Amino acid sequence: MTGHTYLSKSRHGVYYFRAVLPKGVRAKTERREVRISLRTKDRAKAKVLVAVEALRLTETLSQLETGGTGDHGRPKPDLVLVENHGEIDLGETGVWGNPARSLNLTEVRNHVLARDNRTSLAAQKAAPPLDSLAAVVPTPTPAPPVKVPHVARFLSDAIEERVEKVIERFVDNKKQAISAPTADKYGAQCRVFLKIVADGRLDLKISELTPKDVRAYIDILPKLPTRVDSSDGRPLEAILRSDGPRLSAKTIFAHAQSTNMFLTWCEAQQYPVRFNFHSILKPLLKKPRIKSKKKVFSAQQLKTLFESEPYSTGTFKRASDYWVPLLGLFTGAREAELCQLETNDVRQDAAAGLWLLDINSDDGKRLKTGASAREVPVHPTLIELGFLEFVDGVRASETSRLFEADQRNKRGEFSGFSKRFNRYKEGLGIKSGPSHKLDFHSFRHTLQTMLFDAGEEEYVVNALCGHNPAQRSEGVRTYSSGPGLEAKYKLLLKLKFGIDFRTVQRNGWMPDPSWME
Repeated sequence: MTGHTYLSKSRHGVYYFRAVLPKGVRAKTERREVRISLRTKDRAKAKVLVAVEALRLTETLSQLETGGTGDHGRPKPDLVLVENHGEIDLGETGVWGNPARSLNLTEVRNHVLARDNRTSLAAQKAAPPLDSLAAVVPTPTPAPPVKVPHVARFLSDAIEERVEKVIERFVDNKKQAISAPTADKYGAQCRVFLKIVADGRLDLKISELTPKDVRAYIDILPKLPTRVDSSDGRPLEAILRSDGPRLSAKTIFAHAQSTNMFLTWCEAQQYPVRFNFHSILKPLLKKPRIKSKKKVFSAQQLKTLFESEPYSTGTFKRASDYWVPLLGLFTGAREAELCQLETNDVRQDAAAGLWLLDINSDDGKRLKTGASAREVPVHPTLIELGFLEFVDGVRASETSRLFEADQRNKRGEFSGFSKRFNRYKEGLGIKSGPSHKLDFHSFRHTLQTMLFDAGEEEYVVNALCGHNPAQRSEGVRTYSSGPGLEAKYKLLLKLKFGIDFRTVQRNGWMPDPSWME
């Protein structure tokens, strides 16, 4: 990107004029776009040349529109350039007006250069004839940005108003306020909306959306199969004929929310949205009542998980498969918080002498909320099982992350570890059902439930698990940073899971040979 309409730059540093042709012109020319090398690496020269090429393209398009020349033997429309608040304008009549006279492209170029050099048009015309463009452009002083003439703007408006492009801008705008994975999720859901209302028409403009389109979206959305992907190249009818379950009420609500958010943003940005679509989407914007499912592991299920053969024989192939469930059990931390841990995040507190996990957002790590940043004591059982020796081994290998083999996917999730844990859990017969949902997050629910049932203060439990503080007095909110490390440590010592950790193989995983290199 160069920050200038129609101006693009190749990987070799050469500037190009690039414009997508209107749909009607594509049928005549059998070309989707125009791309012309400006043969310069100088940005100041390129800004002038791109304006000239835009004018040249517009004259060509007008000839295609009118079928040749006008009544006076010259192409329509005749173009006139006037000074208007420091930019080149076409006057009130726009692209297809009837101005008084036309200027040739040499005059246009000189006009742009004169303004770019902060000189008057009269001074530019009085100057001696110039043999080359390089002699006109000043070199040491950077020139202010040249605005593209309105004659070229009719193409950019058509391009920028395409729903596909507007969704990209919407996502970029959201990334300034929320996490990139969440913004990308909104974008994917909005592209499902585009898939439904456009059904293959990539050039659909935001101004062309009608209430009929949105009503069709409301009718079709519940009929889509789960895991719907907007990049699916099949026609909409073929997707709807797919076998398998359909979108749940919760997912339909999430899609409708994202679409409503997008259309509301378009109105705020003054895109030419002709109708108020919120009232049409309103039936889908009511949050569905979903019966809550039990998410806590039972005592027997915990024994099954950690007294299994892989834990007793030490046959896990990855360090994360062995350590992350144990860390989740004894800390209540989220899956992503543990998978992204670095060796520097495991340290000993100088004052208390306790080992801790520093859960933070440093060096590109991500947290769900601001309250998620915290220090969690390392339980003595983890130390007995060799966790500190494991950390020292990773440090010796000069690897910064504890679980380097596990990477985030494009949505920011550690889906690889999550799938492996679910396969391990279900292989032991621990599966979700209609009334209960069991996954890695169940460790978090289990720890909190045990502590609350034991009568522990919600204030301390929330600090341990990274929730926003509750039930705090004004004095605590104002003068305290929260429970200290020792208070959290005493809380963890009260956990009794009923698991015989003597059967668990110490540091029981088999590393990939490449990890040892």
